[in-house]
Amino acid sequence: MGVALRTTVAVQTLRTGSLWPASGDAPCVAVRPGRRNPQARKRRVREKLGSTLADPEQSKPHRALKSVRQRALRLVAFLTAPLGRRSVQACAALRAADPMSLFSPLESLLAPAAVPGYRPRCEFKYQITEAVAEPVARALQPYCAPDPFLANGDPRYTITSLYLDTPGRDLYWATENQHQTRFKVRVRTYGMAADGPVFLEIKRRWGDAQVKSRVQVPASQWQWATEPGGLDKCRAWKLSPKKWQVVEDFAGLVAGWNLEPAVTVRYDRVPLVGRLDPELRVTFDRAIRAYPESNWHLHADDRDYLPVDFPLAFDAPEPRLVLEIKFDTRFPIWLRDLTTRFELRREAFAKYCSSLLRVEADRLRQRTDTRAGRWEG
Repeated sequence: MGVALRTTVAVQTLRTGSLWPASGDAPCVAVRPGRRNPQARKRRVREKLGSTLADPEQSKPHRALKSVRQRALRLVAFLTAPLGRRSVQACAALRAADPMSLFSPLESLLAPAAVPGYRPRCEFKYQITEAVAEPVARALQPYCAPDPFLANGDPRYTITSLYLDTPGRDLYWATENQHQTRFKVRVRTYGMAADGPVFLEIKRRWGDAQVKSRVQVPASQWQWATEPGGLDKCRAWKLSPKKWQVVEDFAGLVAGWNLEPAVTVRYDRVPLVGRLDPELRVTFDRAIRAYPESNWHLHADDRDYLPVDFPLAFDAPEPRLVLEIKFDTRFPIWLRDLTTRFELRREAFAKYCSSLLRVEADRLRQRTDTRAGRWEG
């Protein structure tokens, strides 16, 4: 009977740049006609598809997708808007009505474009052993160079991050349950003594795409952004409008979500930067450790930290380190070949979640030991 007719019905999205058609736009039909009378074949296809194709507004799926888009836009605008365009009361009311609404996958539709001035990036993680890390690092040398911000020729630096979360640990559960849309709020500094520059950071994630916005603030005054009414004090920092928006977002999330210190995470990082693509970063994170911080403080004494990267944390027979690859648009071909050669497999490992589990397990052990001592006494 000739070549079989193949049809593809798709929503015309490239015209407007959005994921959904504007009102009145009809879906486009791509037809691969046969050898004979292609116009007749097209006409028969339209008749089979029915009136829904001619009038998409009458289609229930179309109306449902339109309402989904509207809800996603409202939620994303609420999450990313500066504090001046929203109130703490409105944030609390939205969270009370639907505690996990801001983690709904619906925001992933248009959310990356809603953070002005920041481009979405992708981050791939791999859990590897020390035996694999050394040859991987040698294979990266022709393509990557040490981070130019390294000081005194040291190939690594220490990162200390204070993670914030709600009293019910909503941000932890959003990561643990692999919600497509989630965010993290943290305070980060550098150096073994936690005496480096201090940054306020918000890390938003939509599937594999991430946007990290951060701003450097005075090391002795970063707590102002966490205090009620502290934004008035923060104006003394004289920041640019772009950086000030990050401070407003940080303070708005802290106040609206009632965030509190959850755990301090520390690890040693060996950073590499792409020689041809400066936006490419490859990092090796070792010696992950945690401290049960309950105050607005960046703990400096490394002797108080608990080890996190033991074999049980990786569900493996031996300790591992975390290899992270961050890139902008597409995964480089040479990196794809490298991961294939060393048989590297993407595996999620959230430092915050593993560290929080570690400190909570230690608290439980201490309570158990205390009760056992009382019983023996």
